[in-house]
Amino acid sequence: MQRYSCILFLLFNYLFTPQSTNANPSNLNTLTVATYSEHLSIFSSSLINNKCPDLAKFKAHDNQVLLEFYFFCNALKRAGINPNYKFVDYPLMARILLENAKGNVNLIGFGLWSSNINTKLNYVSIPILEKGEFVKGLYTASFNESLINNASLEKIKSLKAVTNEHWHLDNEALKCLVNHQIYRLGYSEMYGSINKGHADFVLKSFTKAPSLSSNLFGYNMKPIKGFKVKINDELRYVISKNMPNADALLAKLNLGLTTLKNEGLINHYYKKIGIINDAVKDWKALTCKTQ
Repeated sequence: MQRYSCILFLLFNYLFTPQSTNANPSNLNTLTVATYSEHLSIFSSSLINNKCPDLAKFKAHDNQVLLEFYFFCNALKRAGINPNYKFVDYPLMARILLENAKGNVNLIGFGLWSSNINTKLNYVSIPILEKGEFVKGLYTASFNESLINNASLEKIKSLKAVTNEHWHLDNEALKCLVNHQIYRLGYSEMYGSINKGHADFVLKSFTKAPSLSSNLFGYNMKPIKGFKVKINDELRYVISKNMPNADALLAKLNLGLTTLKNEGLINHYYKKIGIINDAVKDWKALTCKTQ
């Protein structure tokens, strides 16, 4: 009788004691990660037999989105997780956030601004960029030499900016900088609008090129000298709470990110592509107070 009582006690405890959700997620075979449609090709080609490429192999000189995928997957690799990756693409951030809210996107392969993150639906990583670390230039077509070299605050106020209507941090800055702006989906369309004369500049992260020039999507762009916009937000990764063992995966991601940060690698590679850029440290940071 005592034997059966012991068995019943163990069975009761198994059935009615909550099971831990913090299992080690290292047995995951494949992670599906969302990215922008215009970056899908370079994301896919960066993989090595569908696995995470080493951070040391990063060579896309001014592609911040791809670099942040390298940070993401290398952080997991440092923490003992090295799955296969496959990508699902969407044309713009608003769609990615919508699919995340619907539970169709569990992982996003680049950093999100904290103010864009729904913390009821997602776990949030430690920051990869702190508030104020990220600055953007006012990029125009490289043939606009007079604007690039001789701009003033008064001149900037008269310009027409192009942006995405869902980029609320950019729009918040632009409403104090200019009187006119137009909207396009992505950078390729924005650069095209500037080259066709439909707009004058776009807010864009700096590059490491000697002239700070950017060559993406077939367009050569340069910043208006002397001015920058500081983004007062943190950049973080998200993992949907709908994902099995999401909290355990988050712990591994944070562990790996902490290792990369402590080794100076995140700062090093952001400097390598110009996101953190000593060349513009003395440029005027434009805010609503400067207008």
